[in-house]
Amino acid sequence: MPQVFLSYSRKDQPFVRKLHAALESRGRDAWVDWSDIPPTTEFMDEIRSGIQASDTFIFVLSPDSVASRVCGEEIACALEFKKRLAPVVYRDVDAASVPPEIAAHNWLFFRDSDGFDAAFDELLKAIDTDLHLAQMHTRLLLRAQDWADRGKSNFLTLRGRDLDEAEQWLLASVGRHPVPTPLHIEYIKASRRFARARYRLQLYLSVAAVVVLILFLYLFGLFIRDDRMRSSILKTQASQSTSVMATLEGAQAQLTRNAAPLATLTPK
Repeated sequence: MPQVFLSYSRKDQPFVRKLHAALESRGRDAWVDWSDIPPTTEFMDEIRSGIQASDTFIFVLSPDSVASRVCGEEIACALEFKKRLAPVVYRDVDAASVPPEIAAHNWLFFRDSDGFDAAFDELLKAIDTDLHLAQMHTRLLLRAQDWADRGKSNFLTLRGRDLDEAEQWLLASVGRHPVPTPLHIEYIKASRRFARARYRLQLYLSVAAVVVLILFLYLFGLFIRDDRMRSSILKTQASQSTSVMATLEGAQAQLTRNAAPLATLTPK
């Protein structure tokens, strides 16, 4: 993703090419439109995506850029996404003609009468200030936009460490730039609500699993107890049957012994 987005008037293109080359040489990726054709609807969508994906919005101030309709649309888009603004002055302008949101920020002067290198170092400092917050702002904005575009599905919400870091970023962004957008806040809150709901569901399922396990063990215990009781009864019955049989066999043997002498007697 680009770190910066360059918004400028076509009449200032030679300066912007110099600025772009300097940024690239210092490892800062920049999104810039070099075309000279009137932007179409599709191309404006690309510009919007480029602004959304960048961490800092650099506006090259000149009488032509202030009067440009397209530049005005780019500024409006940057304000919508709450992007960090970095105005750089290439040609002097009437401050009253500058959009108030741009005028409220510190201007960096890159006029021909100013030193380019010193101004460029100040620009890099502005870009790198709280860079991790700006990068997190962009990363979360892209995820939040994808979530919104796809029907705000719970399956696209933040979770785990991502959610914890997003909430920490939200707290750290208070009083700093760039500030969170309403979409950022909605997305993070929705993510936390779903995380809590998912936790409660997991807790209920865990409790239900424990209850089912306890019930199973209880029923299994009853089965084992009944089985043991049946085994004990069968053993007792078997023992009793064996004892009865032994008694009967003993009685029969006694009768046999008593009958033997009687069989030898001769009748008179």
